[in-house]
Amino acid sequence: MIIFNHILGLNKYGIFLSIILSNTIEAIVMIVVLKRMLDSKIENSEIENRTSISIGD
Repeated sequence: MIIFNHILGLNKYGIFLSIILSNTIEAIVMIVVLKRMLDSKIENSEIENRTSISIGD
């Protein structure tokens, strides 16, 4: 917010742009974290399924 307000001199628009930018960055980070968590869960479940099938055979 400080960069947009004081350095670039955007005043009201600077606050608006900084809020949009921070929310966009937060959403991107959360999507990446969620994707990693889901990939990890899928990988772990595939490993568990393989071991349970091989033990049963």
